[in-house]
Amino acid sequence: MTQPGTTLGNTIGAMLIGSIFSAALYGAACLQTWYYYMHQNDRWSLRLLVQL
Repeated sequence: MTQPGTTLGNTIGAMLIGSIFSAALYGAACLQTWYYYMHQNDRWSLRLLVQL
């Protein structure tokens, strides 16, 4: 229930900024993952340790 005079303008703006920031971080994580798998030169022992 909303009370008379309550606005959601500031809340929705904060949610928009948080969503944009979250999407940017997700994109950066995806880019780092793709780059790692395309250019990995790790020893087999290190790869095995990470898989466990």
